[in-house]
Amino acid sequence: KGKHFLFYQLEISPAILCEKFAALYGSFSLFKTSIKFTDNKEMQGILKGYMEDGYVNVAGVKVEGDAGIILLGNIDINDMDGSKDMFRELPEVFRDAALIERIHGFIPGRKIPSITDSIIINDWALNTEYFTEILHLFRAPTENLRYRGLVEELVSARSKLGGVDKREKEAVLRLCTAYLKLFFPHADSELIRTPEFRKDFKQYCLNPAKRMRETVLQQMKIIDPTQFKNRSMATYSLKGE
Repeated sequence: KGKHFLFYQLEISPAILCEKFAALYGSFSLFKTSIKFTDNKEMQGILKGYMEDGYVNVAGVKVEGDAGIILLGNIDINDMDGSKDMFRELPEVFRDAALIERIHGFIPGRKIPSITDSIIINDWALNTEYFTEILHLFRAPTENLRYRGLVEELVSARSKLGGVDKREKEAVLRLCTAYLKLFFPHADSELIRTPEFRKDFKQYCLNPAKRMRETVLQQMKIIDPTQFKNRSMATYSLKGE
């Protein structure tokens, strides 16, 4: 825990990549990768499987994990718009709507404030390593179940078409759970029933989660309009509203 490992500028086959990850998963908590894949189609299948099920099988190697996948990239400011193809600069392996559907949310870079003198503190603060250990503890199965249970008590999902899309609902609920851990780690079954908390949860957890997922859906429609052009998000609200 607390360690990270850097793969830098590798050109590697998916099977070899799985073998390397299998050897390192037990020792490191963060992988920062810059990799060129030799078989995009095969890698798409591997990523889809892992992002859906939490494991992959390649060449007889089974790799399990609970790490998330974060894609970082620079997008031209003129293209920083949900109605435009913001993913066109991604490597070809990620130019697949079914793969993008497994991404929970998208955060436009313009929403992240620049570091200025006004946000730098000169006082007591949490040590970075200590804070990352807290985040590790939040990912423990018992903590996931506890916070997810609170979210499910709060959030209602309904669709005009009948059933709510499973991946979409899971994405919104997981994003809400992540926001809840960060902003309201003290939440419990009693607190979430108060009007003040419900208002804050909607503003800081539910609404951002919906916006993040909506951007993903817009990009899916752009990349594969034939399959997704008529897809619309379900309605997510607080129970009792």
